[in-house]
Amino acid sequence: MNAADTSRGRVLIVDDERSVLDSYARWLIKAGFEVAEASGGAEALQRIESDQFDVVLSDISMPEIDGFALLRRVRARSVDLPVILMLDTLNNRTAIQAVELGALQYLVKPIDPEALEEMAAYAARLHRSRRATLAAFRNRRGEQVNASSFTATDAKKEFGRVLEMVIQGGVVVIT
Repeated sequence: MNAADTSRGRVLIVDDERSVLDSYARWLIKAGFEVAEASGGAEALQRIESDQFDVVLSDISMPEIDGFALLRRVRARSVDLPVILMLDTLNNRTAIQAVELGALQYLVKPIDPEALEEMAAYAARLHRSRRATLAAFRNRRGEQVNASSFTATDAKKEFGRVLEMVIQGGVVVIT
């Protein structure tokens, strides 16, 4: 068994403040997560392209590529990778924008270590569950369906196939 098998999840922490990266990484490593760090949005995107993560934990306020821009680019690449945004202060407009853009959650700095651990664990479990579901869900040719390339036409065809199975007395379990 390798380290990834025993890890609670792989987390990418993105922040332009070294002290934030160090402290949050230390807390998550102590809690059993594998942690990678990026000092900005551009570096985070490179890491996401070259490696796999269960969770992205990103600051919103960063130069060049801020947390919102990073979230948009992550969503364009992967609809199922959970992104948790870190806010410096609670602001309703910012929180609403984070959720509308597809953030799983937002946390206000300084983040309590227990809250950080719980949110990272939840996000990692959610991501792993989604990956397992997608791996089990195959189209008619037996190819794996990727959530980012699953079209409405594919969904309609699959729904029709499932409905036909039910009409013929089959049992369908939806999770």
